[in-house]
Amino acid sequence: MYPHKLVLKHYYYAESIFELAHFSINKLHVKILRQNPTVGKITRMSNAKIREAEDHIKQAEKYLKTSMFKWNPDFDSAGDCYSRAATAYKVGGNKEKAVECLDKACNCYKEIRTLFQAARMLDQAVLLSRDMNKMDDVVQYAERGALLFRQDGSNETAAQLLEKSAKIVEGSCPEKAIGLYEKASETVGVEDRPREAADYLSRAAKLQVRCKKFEESVETLQKSLNIYVGIGGNNAAAGRSAAGLVMVQLMRGDHIAAMRGYDTYGAFCDGETGPAMRYV
Repeated sequence: MYPHKLVLKHYYYAESIFELAHFSINKLHVKILRQNPTVGKITRMSNAKIREAEDHIKQAEKYLKTSMFKWNPDFDSAGDCYSRAATAYKVGGNKEKAVECLDKACNCYKEIRTLFQAARMLDQAVLLSRDMNKMDDVVQYAERGALLFRQDGSNETAAQLLEKSAKIVEGSCPEKAIGLYEKASETVGVEDRPREAADYLSRAAKLQVRCKKFEESVETLQKSLNIYVGIGGNNAAAGRSAAGLVMVQLMRGDHIAAMRGYDTYGAFCDGETGPAMRYV
């Protein structure tokens, strides 16, 4: 057989194999969809939600446009449209786009000083960023959202957002969580809720020990203890902070400071922390 005929023979053979494979793959795909109809439904629903989100965005952009007869943008309606777009993107499986829309909705609500609603958008962005494992975004959305809640006068909600976000990031980014707990303590301090302020400081101190920031941990524990002492009462939280202060001083190798801490705060220790303190 001539060489060119041999090449053509193999070419036609290969072409027939590819056609057969393509047919088999399509047939298999149809079979999978028949056996699992939910797969097709989920895909169709996802696509429909993405289109819905895009429609909401177009509507939002229309509300933001001005003209000869419309001098001011309709930020309220645009914010609502971006919020609905975020929900549709979330259901459609595009969380990154959902976060973008939440941020735009937040900016719209800020324009009309609807600060609580603006902060709620960032609260949702925190959870979506957590789902995408974007811890830096969790922190920045939490800080921005908490600031808006505080500007609205909702200090308790601001502290709750900071605490929630700190718990999200403390496993992988303990140093960032420390800052969030400290901000939460400052926030509830404004509301004159000293016990909660001290509790947040105690959580920050534990993370500082984990990060081997012993000097900072001593300062934070001292602050929390001062608050507990000011409140009065022999409470377990104060005892744990006192025991923590003594143990951190021992870890630093400062036995004199550890003894001084025991002498000053030993009375706060209960049956749980007292025995450990006696080894000082």
